[in-house]
Amino acid sequence: MLLVAGLAVAIAANLFARGVGVGIPAYRAEWIWRPLPKAIAVNLLPASLVAGVLMLLVGALCRSGRWEAASRSRRALALLALVLVVFALQTAMINAIGEPWVAPGAIIASPVSTTYFAISRDVHSVRDYLANYHHIMPKLPYHAATHPPGITLLFLAVRRACAAFTPASAASSPVIAKVRFYADKLGVGFPPEDAVAAIAGALLLALAGSASVIPIYLLARQLATPRAALCAAALTASLPALLLLPASADQLVLLVAALTIWLAYAAWRHSNHLLSLLPGISFALGMFVTLGFAAVGVWLALWAALGVLGASGRAEAARRLLQKTAIALCGFCAVHLALFLTTGYRGWAVAYLGLIAHRQATTVEFPRTYWKWVLMNPAEMAVFAGLALVVAALWAWPGVRRAALRSLRPFLFSWLILLAALDLSGTVRGEVGRIWLFLMWPLALAAGECLSRTQRYAIAVTLLVMMQLAQAMAMRGYLTMYDIF
Repeated sequence: MLLVAGLAVAIAANLFARGVGVGIPAYRAEWIWRPLPKAIAVNLLPASLVAGVLMLLVGALCRSGRWEAASRSRRALALLALVLVVFALQTAMINAIGEPWVAPGAIIASPVSTTYFAISRDVHSVRDYLANYHHIMPKLPYHAATHPPGITLLFLAVRRACAAFTPASAASSPVIAKVRFYADKLGVGFPPEDAVAAIAGALLLALAGSASVIPIYLLARQLATPRAALCAAALTASLPALLLLPASADQLVLLVAALTIWLAYAAWRHSNHLLSLLPGISFALGMFVTLGFAAVGVWLALWAALGVLGASGRAEAARRLLQKTAIALCGFCAVHLALFLTTGYRGWAVAYLGLIAHRQATTVEFPRTYWKWVLMNPAEMAVFAGLALVVAALWAWPGVRRAALRSLRPFLFSWLILLAALDLSGTVRGEVGRIWLFLMWPLALAAGECLSRTQRYAIAVTLLVMMQLAQAMAMRGYLTMYDIF
């Protein structure tokens, strides 16, 4: 398995070095992760050093018997260390192209990459903005016109915090001046505090993505074993998509999705009914960020249905499921009711308009061929999830099917059904290396569970992480999705 995984990564890196992108570079290129222009400087030395630290940390944590013997406090500190090292690697990767610290701010400042930051500068009253969002939404740029206001308000909060704490001396900083230069070049004039906020916003999104390792570990521990959960967390930390696109709102979607799924399963396992409110509240938060978060609801429904069908007492399991679902729906509705009563926000109208705008953008403004992307989406997802991890997950699949893990099998089957349904639906055509980030981590769970039952799992996991990091760095050095540098 390791030999096949290494060969796959080596072939992919060779293709990237030869200028082969990921996507459909046809006569009318619909979308492609383009070769990085040779004129742009790339400095991967800091990222390489942090990657070495990550490999050493994974190797140390996975040493035979160490994790099982560790106390809860030591495990918590180890997971925190893993999150911080991944965040440092994300920061190093985003600063590897262009000028350090300017690049993250320039990406956030760009109205092409993320329109939300520029839109947040036009928000003066949160209450009025939410009350009229269903009227404002159709007039917004194409990214924001298909999404609820959650990301825009997040950037608004970051801007206000930076405005309160940015010293006057920041105006003379060369980094801040350069970010403002990019903003002016793109037609968005920034004061110094907004340039600081652009950099801070990029780092905050990266931290959200790295923090998703914790709920993924907690869910994997409940579905399998602590050792399998550690392996899954380590493999999740090496996802190329997680490391390559830190200044993306999809990092936040990954965190909320993992949190929602973990809370849903925790609520199912416990008899405390109040706990069942939490996944509903978390799901409402996700829907406030992106309408695509509805896929998480479908995922949970499929998982629950498969779980009930496989339960020994189906009637009791179905009754309990309906009860827990009703309580979660109460939490979901309570959030939207509170928003409506306090601000006038109409979530149902926003969802309706967002779906219409998404269909218009996909089929009219930026049309992409359906059948091409049905074939390309899984391939692009495999590349950005990491070819080594995909090989390991495929290798592990027969073991997952035979394993006596009543919860893990329905979870993975529901994930596969959701992926197939999303792909065939045609609602997503391209860019799944970014958009499907919140769907990649089950590969790490499947591979981690199987590897945890092997004798030398520490060596295997560390080598897989090394291959994943090598692929991520090759992609960082040869591919880009941004034209702003």
